[in-house]
Amino acid sequence: GKHEWYYWNQQIEKVLQWLPIDFELEERLS
Repeated sequence: GKHEWYYWNQQIEKVLQWLPIDFELEERLS
């Protein structure tokens, strides 16, 4: 339900913060 979606949304944000910066740069260039 919504609680699961909220939980995974939080996890995804943590992972995105953990990812190296060059990943974000590649996304912007493409």
